[in-house]
Amino acid sequence: MHARRRAAALLVPLLLLTGCAGTSIATTSDAPAGDTQEIPAVPGYDPATKTIRVGSLVPVSGVFAAAITQVQGGEAYFARAPPPVDPSRDTTSRS
Repeated sequence: MHARRRAAALLVPLLLLTGCAGTSIATTSDAPAGDTQEIPAVPGYDPATKTIRVGSLVPVSGVFAAAITQVQGGEAYFARAPPPVDPSRDTTSRS
């Protein structure tokens, strides 16, 4: 029982610190007024087309093969979802 408490006492602070591990792109104090910065290219993001790709890893065989239904459900949802609207060409009035 003491080993579990000790492990929890070590893991909780480490998990909390992982939320702090990041690099800011710009803060309001760093950037001049009206200045915008481009987000750098990273895996899953294409700055040229401003596209974000989201993926998942799901087992398709073995004990956890039933998780494939989540993939099929996601594919069905996105196949039925309407295409994105370009805000610059949006002609609907929002009053």
